[in-house]
Amino acid sequence: MLGARPVRVFLRCPDEAVELTKVVSVPDGVKAVVSSTREVTITPGDHVPGVLRGEIEVGTTAEGKPALRIPVVRYQPTALKPLSREANASHAGSGAP
Repeated sequence: MLGARPVRVFLRCPDEAVELTKVVSVPDGVKAVVSSTREVTITPGDHVPGVLRGEIEVGTTAEGKPALRIPVVRYQPTALKPLSREANASHAGSGAP
């Protein structure tokens, strides 16, 4: 869960020789850096959306294996726009929540 503070994610692998190498991809508005050979630090960027669901891909030294995928989500209720009264009224008789 991505908030205002940095999030640290650690590699847990029984093979101590496997290390994180570089960040391959991140969702828009997210910053991620390999802060050590077994740690990634994730922070919100300047224009991170209030609601986000995506993945960060990080390369490793594990030969023949795909990049490590780290799920990242963000839910900031203040980013959601309330429905107008007209929209609420139209949903009232439709059976929609």
